[in-house]
Amino acid sequence: MKKHILVVGLGFNKAVLIALLNRILEGGDKLSFVDYDRPFSPFKFSDLELNSKSFEYLRLDEPTDKISMRRMLRSLDQNQPIDAVISLDHFVITQLAILCRELDIRYIDPDAARLCEDKLAMQIHLRDSGLPYNKVYDVADLSRIEKHCFPLILKPCGGVASIHIGKLNSSRELENVLAEFNRTQILADTALGKNPSYMLEEYLEGILLSAECIATETEFCVLAISQRQRADFNEAVELGSLIPSCLSESDQRHIEDFAAALCRTINFRCGICHIEIMFGDKGIRLLDFNPRLPGVGIPRMMEQAYGIDLIQALIDSHSNQPLSSFRKEAKCFMMNRLLGAHEPCQIIIPWTRKTFPNGAEVIVNRQGVLPKCSTNLDYFGEVSCTAESAEMCLEKMETIMPLLETELKIHLLKWSNVDRDLWKRFSQSKA
Repeated sequence: MKKHILVVGLGFNKAVLIALLNRILEGGDKLSFVDYDRPFSPFKFSDLELNSKSFEYLRLDEPTDKISMRRMLRSLDQNQPIDAVISLDHFVITQLAILCRELDIRYIDPDAARLCEDKLAMQIHLRDSGLPYNKVYDVADLSRIEKHCFPLILKPCGGVASIHIGKLNSSRELENVLAEFNRTQILADTALGKNPSYMLEEYLEGILLSAECIATETEFCVLAISQRQRADFNEAVELGSLIPSCLSESDQRHIEDFAAALCRTINFRCGICHIEIMFGDKGIRLLDFNPRLPGVGIPRMMEQAYGIDLIQALIDSHSNQPLSSFRKEAKCFMMNRLLGAHEPCQIIIPWTRKTFPNGAEVIVNRQGVLPKCSTNLDYFGEVSCTAESAEMCLEKMETIMPLLETELKIHLLKWSNVDRDLWKRFSQSKA
């Protein structure tokens, strides 16, 4: 029997959203889509090129209005019971989760949704649950911060896309940042209808990883672990990924065990989650938990490296299909590097997709006047390559980047030297 699938929110990756909606429509399931205005939205629904218009489109003018959302859900569910709810961003997931429980619609547990929306609350929950956690401080209470605590990472509790995240090396830098916040009254607009708050988190050194996981009421599985690259101007901004990671088998088991324990303790039992982890001298530490499909090219990379169709897996997970059917062994390594301008510039080129002689593929999705890249939303394209080993992938990538700069006639964001050295140290320790 065909399912009724409700998709809520645009997310931040247009290609992923288009692929998800087209897949649902091609499968013959009933699709309902709910749109609303969000902070930092990089595109609009009207920008999407879909294969079919045979679905129900609804718009919430006041997404924080619980009465309007309840009325919408009840109406959709009465026409045909909703079998699956998929959200591509987290701005309304707590309210959505509460209403879905109230109406007996399967979705994320409300307590899990609250923790996903609040990074400070998540770290406190990990501490109270006996799992590894980061030392955190509420910006509203700075009395516990001493000189030896620095460096610290300042971030919004409900932030997205590495916006308004920065490393602070001293109490003086912290005082200057907070004074600027108070002077301009620009506390980042990170959540709809909420007074955004900030947290300070201990600075962690190590390899940045992400685990792509899938869960049902009875099962949990880590589908892939990727090793991430960070930008030179800000270590919080992602520059690319390597799939699969170079983890040893024992380290991979540790990551998988941590991810499983994390999902159990927050009661995440529905759909796909993207877990960002720092793995270093202090062990495994959670940076962020996202109850959604990953972005930055990861779904496409997983299909290339593993043969895993992550979007179809998300749809099928709502049918309680055995999770063992989703997991596969890697066939090759794949690396991508996101393209961001090192300074404001303009590019006009006669192509949007190109394959270079070494097999690297470049996609450019924005041209014209470009801003200096300062967040994950400022990238204008992506370069990717596959190889039999991680070393060969990296060699290809390092070869193509200067050629691409010459062709585009701009300076591109560079890979952080700190991160590069950590990768080398990590690889040597696994040799």
